[in-house]
Amino acid sequence: MRGGGLTSFIMRATSSSIIPQGNRNLKLESKLPPVQSAVNGLVKTGDALSSGTVDGSYVNSAVVAGLESAAKQISTTQEAKDAVPPMIDAFNALSSALASGNKASAEKTFVTAVQTLRAWATDAGVENYLKYL
Repeated sequence: MRGGGLTSFIMRATSSSIIPQGNRNLKLESKLPPVQSAVNGLVKTGDALSSGTVDGSYVNSAVVAGLESAAKQISTTQEAKDAVPPMIDAFNALSSALASGNKASAEKTFVTAVQTLRAWATDAGVENYLKYL
């Protein structure tokens, strides 16, 4: 992917990320900040990769650990629980690719991380609570 492709890939669904005002779940929302941090890290990573920069500071081990902990707490269906390990594997692969400075590998693992995060968010029923996903 080149140019704005990575950014547009992750930004496509922003119009569907508005939380319905009458359907708020405050207990769920209190568990989402680490997930939103991971989404924000993907947005920044996508922007950096689009401009030719490989920057591992946005998706690091702390972000991945926070995402994993939150996802395990949020996942109540078997589908959501089953989606956590591949998502975390994808984020760990992205973090490693970014740390190595390998742009081609980082771009490939970036796409996988986005796809697995979206799949988990859908399975967990939280996609409408996350901005930029």
